Amino acid sequence: MVLLSARVDTSLWEYVRTLAFETRKSKQDIIAEALMLHRSVNESESLE
Repeated sequence: MVLLSARVDTSLWEYVRTLAFETRKSKQDIIAEALMLHRSVNESESLE
């Protein structure tokens, strides 16, 4: 597992905190999944 260190906007952090509570996932896992999704979307857009 890779540790993440980043500044996150307050409203986004509240969303992540709520999602973590509702899904029982860790905040770090939620942010890591979002970053991977963001990267895959950007890579597919650059290939077009």
